[in-house]
Amino acid sequence: MDREAIPAFQQFQYQMANYLRNPDCAPLPQGIHAPRMALYADLVFSNVLGFLNRCFPVCRRVLGDSCWQRLNRHFLRDWPLTTPWFYEIPKAWVEYLQQGLYSEPLPQWLPELAHYEWVELALDIAPNSTLHYDPQGSLLGALVLTPAHKLLSYQWPVHRISPEYQPQVAQLTFLLAYRNEAMQIRFIELNAVTARLIQLISSNLLSGQQALQQLATEMAHPSPQQLIAFGLELLENLHTQGFILGASGNSVF
Repeated sequence: MDREAIPAFQQFQYQMANYLRNPDCAPLPQGIHAPRMALYADLVFSNVLGFLNRCFPVCRRVLGDSCWQRLNRHFLRDWPLTTPWFYEIPKAWVEYLQQGLYSEPLPQWLPELAHYEWVELALDIAPNSTLHYDPQGSLLGALVLTPAHKLLSYQWPVHRISPEYQPQVAQLTFLLAYRNEAMQIRFIELNAVTARLIQLISSNLLSGQQALQQLATEMAHPSPQQLIAFGLELLENLHTQGFILGASGNSVF
């Protein structure tokens, strides 16, 4: 859209928004006192930073306050934040990191660490669903899982990163993140086989037994029944931890 064709009050809004995003370089809108605009700019940045501080505490600690502040100044300046919802700002920040737009060097694992931390918020605000299931039903039947969950795969061990541990070598990592019936967010580290089993049962197309049989076929396991028995123990453990809620009435084998 041609900015010259925009009504004057909207041009003023654009000028004000540009200044609030980038007070160090954007021109001050005409008719506004500099101290007042500086106060507004500080309030906007402080509000955005507050949401990012709460959602990404590990990212903040590993980067240090100085780098953290500069990074988020650039984020506010360069990323097109179009959402009116504050809780969507952390997702936009993850997308910003994934695009690699920041000019200063950052740890290779930072985008994955940011995504890992954002998942907790995403699950926390996910809508509730009313489910019907038998908590004592057979886990070899049609399974009912907690609806708020994500199966995660990262190139770095993001769940271990801290100021004291910052990996130099990539390590393929599988995690299950979910919200249990007590509305608590939980993370479980997985091996590749368990991650594949969860992927199969999450499709809602296979019963517990069908998923285990499929897994045995994919692995070319010499003793499928032995694998199914072991896999049933995994399903029971996931049930105990609140990821599998139970079985539905459609227990098709």
